[in-house]
Formats: sequence, structure tokens, C-alpha cells
Amino acid sequence: MLIAAALSLMMPGLGHVFAGFLARALIWFGGLLLIGAILSGGGATPLASLAMFAAVGACSAADAWLVVRMSTRER
Repeated sequence: MLIAAALSLMMPGLGHVFAGFLARALIWFGGLLLIGAILSGGGATPLASLAMFAAVGACSAADAWLVVRMSTRER
């Protein structure tokens, strides 16, 4: 659980790949790319971009932790 969450903090979606949830990983990574494109086109400040990427990473890590936790409960 903790490894997947830590990997998702480094790169959103990476922890999902580690845990075996490829579709969720693609959604998180695609979302990160989409947010990056929107922020770069909108002229956001570097601090705002960094804050948004940190928020996406934190949410991805929480999702990876929850998904792994729920999948281990079902077994």
C-alpha cells in the first residue's frame, strides 16, 4: 500500500501501475498532462502550476492507497 502511494506522489499514476491498475494509471497520468496543457496555455504562474501538480500527486497517492487497500480486503 505504502509503496504504491509513494510512487504516485513521485509521478501520478505510477503507483497504480505498480499495483496492477493500468487503466487508473492512464487516467491519472492523462489528467496530469491535461492540467499541464491548460496551465501552460493559460499563463499560470509557476507557483500556481507547482501547487496544482502537488495537489494532483496527493490525490493520486490517496487513490492508489485506497484502491490497493480495497483490493486486498476482497481477497
